[in-house]
Amino acid sequence: MNIYRRASVIVGSRERGGPEMLPADVAAIELGLRTAKAIADNEGWRTIWVVTNTAQPADLDRHQAVSGAFGEATARLLRAGHAVPWQGMTLRHASARTLTTSESVLALYPKAALLAQLDDLMQPNAVVVVPFLDEDVRAWIEAWGPVDIFNGDERVQRLAISDQDVREAVDTLTSTMTGLGHPSDERRARDVFARMRRSHRVDPNEIRAHVVRETGWSTSQADTLAKIAAGRARR
Repeated sequence: MNIYRRASVIVGSRERGGPEMLPADVAAIELGLRTAKAIADNEGWRTIWVVTNTAQPADLDRHQAVSGAFGEATARLLRAGHAVPWQGMTLRHASARTLTTSESVLALYPKAALLAQLDDLMQPNAVVVVPFLDEDVRAWIEAWGPVDIFNGDERVQRLAISDQDVREAVDTLTSTMTGLGHPSDERRARDVFARMRRSHRVDPNEIRAHVVRETGWSTSQADTLAKIAAGRARR
């Protein structure tokens, strides 16, 4: 079990076998909610956005632990799309596509796509993540090295580009191009990494994490550059 806070957490992750409510699930969501509130209090924010993979009520219904942590009355109001007063805050339910704020975000059981969307928004100043499966949050953890508040506030090691020459090549590419939308940009990136792979260790996961964290590129552009670095992108 983990719970992560970026720039701020993860509330732990463990593999779960089904939608049944387990005490650990309720405890994780409660801890995530308290953490999101503490961050909001510290920053002077008044809203906590409960973000799920879609904005559909079913995303809050899928796991009984949500009602167990929030209370059935609060969960029912969130499912109905209402803003809910809670301990001096306002709780709102959204997906990444409907989120329009820079305030505290509590992401419940997010898929990798949801976390990528949150990264692309570049708005949430605090993202508290309660994961369902470790694999769903792996790339996000690698990029941000969040604090695991479920396991003693330990900061998870983020991925960094271990080879200095590769890092400098990536920084040069990302600082002189706005993306890979033009064929000439993709050719240039392919040529750079083809040379790098001959004499350097090129890790696409390290490159993806670095680009998401250190540049203004979108997660999809970071994914594409990582594939090019690995020699997998199509010509």
